[in-house]
Amino acid sequence: METGELDISSPSEMTKVSVAVRVRPLIEREKKGDAQIHWQIGPQDLRPFDPEAKRIVPNSSTYTYDHVFTQSTQTQQVYDKVVSPIVKQAFKGFNGTILCYGQTSSGKTHTLYGSNDDKGIILLFADHLFQQIKADETGRQYIIKVGLIEIYNEKVSDLLNSYNPIELQERDGSIVPHGLEELTVFDIDDWKKVTERVQRERKIGETRMNKESSRSHTILRVTIESFDLTSNGSFDEAQENSEQSPPLTTAVLHFVDLAGSEKQSQTGAEGERFREQVNINMSLSVLSRVIQQLSEQASVSSFEGRSSSNDHSLAKAMVNSMVRTAPRPRFINFRDSKLTRLLQNSLNGNAYISMVCNVTIASFEETKSTLL
Repeated sequence: METGELDISSPSEMTKVSVAVRVRPLIEREKKGDAQIHWQIGPQDLRPFDPEAKRIVPNSSTYTYDHVFTQSTQTQQVYDKVVSPIVKQAFKGFNGTILCYGQTSSGKTHTLYGSNDDKGIILLFADHLFQQIKADETGRQYIIKVGLIEIYNEKVSDLLNSYNPIELQERDGSIVPHGLEELTVFDIDDWKKVTERVQRERKIGETRMNKESSRSHTILRVTIESFDLTSNGSFDEAQENSEQSPPLTTAVLHFVDLAGSEKQSQTGAEGERFREQVNINMSLSVLSRVIQQLSEQASVSSFEGRSSSNDHSLAKAMVNSMVRTAPRPRFINFRDSKLTRLLQNSLNGNAYISMVCNVTIASFEETKSTLL
């Protein structure tokens, strides 16, 4: 199905959690250093590869995912497989989260924001979004709002409003980023202006406080509201009459550029850098724990052969979320980090999650750390 078509599959026809791996091309320093290949790539798996013996490492594990994208894969292909199904569900009022995960320089930011030669997920999403709106012949009207949030050392800030602090508040059972400035966009030209501002603010953010190495989580928050103008008269009236048919429909999508997941032993971090890495690892650990806890209510899917380890690895927790079956725990640790608290509505209930693990086949330990 083309991304511009309005046909939307029912939630029962797609899994609520998907995990993909994207292998980035070798970068210049790896090429100049004659980097060796340590992983063999399959259609849905990666296996450790011995570059000296030129064979699969004997008795090694196979890491299996929904999708594995090779070095030659364009981001459009990643979008069509991983993101497009979630966007289609958003038009029916389902929240969603797209997580880009991996170590520093693994290609996370490129996957989200792209380059001149390869559009990133954010711009591809904008194209898809306005194609869907244009294709809607039901008479519904749409309002699209965009905000940009940074979480640095467990402090939540508004990147579109001078780094003003954001308070996470609970309203009517939902978590709301109080104080967040949201820009309204009406067409693709408006979106491009917002994206340019987002990129500008992100670059400033990476310079301040010496965060060149993805020391913070960056979350692009997109709210899609729609209502029937012919039935309700105006947007305000639609809100007042939301219990009537057809109701006001709202969905929130989060596009998350997670901070680098490297271990402290790999970074040699000291002082402030050490504290940053502690907070990063803590929030990633909480995120994996929350996903693991939520997975205990999931029904068995077609991934029964996958591991069901109880560790708190993010990638493994995502995979396990498709196979675990147990009574739901009484308490989910959403409050243990600002990241999970912010994403609570998009991780819980009738929400959809996709994660893209970004790796390089030129490093065995870094890639294994991400996959485990």
